[in-house]
Formats: sequence, C-alpha cells, structure tokens
Amino acid sequence: MNIAELRERIESFFSIGEPTDMAFAVTGEPYVTISVIGDGLDEDKLCMMAFAAFDVYAMDRPGKAQGAALYWRVYPELDRTLDGAPRQVYMRLLISKKGASDGASVSRAQGA
Repeated sequence: MNIAELRERIESFFSIGEPTDMAFAVTGEPYVTISVIGDGLDEDKLCMMAFAAFDVYAMDRPGKAQGAALYWRVYPELDRTLDGAPRQVYMRLLISKKGASDGASVSRAQGA
C-alpha cells in the first residue's frame, strides 16, 4: 500500500466532510492526530501500520451507516529521511456524526 492507497482506503468507509485549516473541524470538534514512525520500514509497511492505527481510532467511532463523516485537516503524508527512505506517516482527521456548525457540506467519497 502506498500513501495514495492509504487515503483511498480510509475514505472508502465514510462520507467526506468539508476540511478546515484550523484546530477544529466544521463540527466544532478537535481533530485527532495519527502518526506512525518506522525508521527502516518500506512505504508499504509504514502505510499498513498507519491504517492499523487509523482502524483503532475508527473502531470507537460511528461509521457511514450511522451517518458519520470523515473530516480531514491533514491528508496522509509520508515524510522521508534525508536519503529518501520512508520515515513517518502523519495525518490529522476527525470521524464525527455531528453536523457542521457553520453549514459546511458533506460529500460522498470518490468511488464509495
């Protein structure tokens, strides 16, 4: 799995809400940070670990069937060492059933 496939896989489970560039989503709730560091691991293993960390967070949240949406603050990104080796996957997001407090829209994920 690469970083683009990680994002696609996460988004396949939810409707996608309007992103913000602030500490709080349009619902008024704070974003959650998921960060996985794996020096010496390849991109595939690092992304799989990041998905596993996301899955732990998502297990305690409502799903699409319950009306939840995924709100991105930072899409999954892959940081590399100076020599180009994968080092860290980082993302900030929120899964929420709460509606947007400012009327922002929620759209369906691509291919969902």
